[in-house]
Amino acid sequence: MARHRHPDPAHRRFVASHLSIADVPWQDGYPCYLDEEAGLLAAWALVEPDGEVPAEVLVGLGSREHPAGEAIGLRHADHPDPRVRREVPRCLGADHGDRLSAAATACVRRPALDPDEKVRAGVGWALQGCPVTSGTRAALLTLVRDEAPAVRLAAGSALAASADRTREVADALAALLDEDEQRLRLEGTYGLLLRDDPRTAAGVERLGPLAWPEYRYDHRAEPVRQWRRRRDRRGEREEHEGA
Repeated sequence: MARHRHPDPAHRRFVASHLSIADVPWQDGYPCYLDEEAGLLAAWALVEPDGEVPAEVLVGLGSREHPAGEAIGLRHADHPDPRVRREVPRCLGADHGDRLSAAATACVRRPALDPDEKVRAGVGWALQGCPVTSGTRAALLTLVRDEAPAVRLAAGSALAASADRTREVADALAALLDEDEQRLRLEGTYGLLLRDDPRTAAGVERLGPLAWPEYRYDHRAEPVRQWRRRRDRRGEREEHEGA
């Protein structure tokens, strides 16, 4: 642990990388060490001068729910190094499944306009499972229309699985049906299916065959397959009854 104060950034980076590995098996029986590490990371994040090391520090801190996590995330929101900004949503608690505070929500919306593609995508992935509020919805709707497919995918995934049933989210998911990339069409179709949206049928048709075994255990693919089977059974019954 003493190496986190080593004058060589490479040494500090090694320690930060080690601590950023969350939930390793040997830690389960030693919760006191997890608290100690979280405290060390929180204090370290405030004083680390190197550009790359803080990113690793924030990864570790974001993996642990620390009381100072939000304040530290807010402090680093405008860090000049994009590697650091990519980790800010995790520190704010966006991927812990909790409702974000007003300050954290405002902070999460800013990276939706970040010039770094990975920062923008990181917001989408971090908001997976987070309760959707008007603020986070606005951020995700901006991201799902982003010019970068990776960003649209992250935001589309967050919106599709969310409990948000507003019309604007359904329309954003429907817009993904025209994407060239199948993964994006799958997110749109899956989201519409969960909402029992009448555009689901168009989504399934545009989706095309799902490659095997790539989508064998995909949590989105199986509901689509079930939907297709139900549709086919209905068609068979109607054909039989009409005969």
